[in-house]
Amino acid sequence: MSENDENKTEQDYLELGEVFRDTIAKKQSEFNKLKLHYIETYKLLMMSYTIVRLCDSILSRIHLDDEPTLRIVKVFLEMQRGEISSYIDEMNEVDSSDEE
Repeated sequence: MSENDENKTEQDYLELGEVFRDTIAKKQSEFNKLKLHYIETYKLLMMSYTIVRLCDSILSRIHLDDEPTLRIVKVFLEMQRGEISSYIDEMNEVDSSDEE
């Protein structure tokens, strides 16, 4: 092989390494954005759960036999609390599976 071919091959490897480094940097940036989005979503879910649970606790202390509308609201809150709780559990499963 001539010196020119060896230099060209070395240059090809350098360019390939640069492309690889750029690709990794882009993927890392995308990963960081997704991680921030995940954290924000988790915080919103936790705040939602807290608000729904507080409302549910308040309504559970009220005598609801005379108020059918409040009973419906209480049932709705219980359902929402269960749904949000299952979403939180799913997010925790995803988070714990990433650690393995």
